[in-house]
Amino acid sequence: MAVRGGYGEVFSDWFIGGIVATFSIGDRMHRLVKEALDSGTATSLAEAEAMFRGFCIGFDMEPEAALRPHHQAALLTGVALAKRVFLGGVSVSAPSATPLTVPLPLGATLGEAVRKLGGHTVSDIGDGPRITIGSRPRPRSSDRKSVV
Repeated sequence: MAVRGGYGEVFSDWFIGGIVATFSIGDRMHRLVKEALDSGTATSLAEAEAMFRGFCIGFDMEPEAALRPHHQAALLTGVALAKRVFLGGVSVSAPSATPLTVPLPLGATLGEAVRKLGGHTVSDIGDGPRITIGSRPRPRSSDRKSVV
């Protein structure tokens, strides 16, 4: 319900612990989208949102690494953080059926945990930006040759 108030347009009221809190669009907007608008990088909300929906990232996990709790924790932390920044999505190429070994209530498998945190599992993350989790050194993305 939109109501005109003294401080701009009000979009919703929430009852929180006996207090009614009022949130404007600035309170609900993604902070990077808001920064693009405030800085003039984008001239409209639609333009700013479209720009950030173009940003995505992938995580590539080696099969051996998927069995190790500290590597699983690194992946799940990365997915949880990346989901908040990369509005275009977070893709994960990892053995999805691997049992979850970290003590988190995110499901029985690594794939379930990734999906619960907002990522999606894929067989190949493609050519976009990626973070590789494992013990083998890999070339940096900028060092890879493009295939045409």
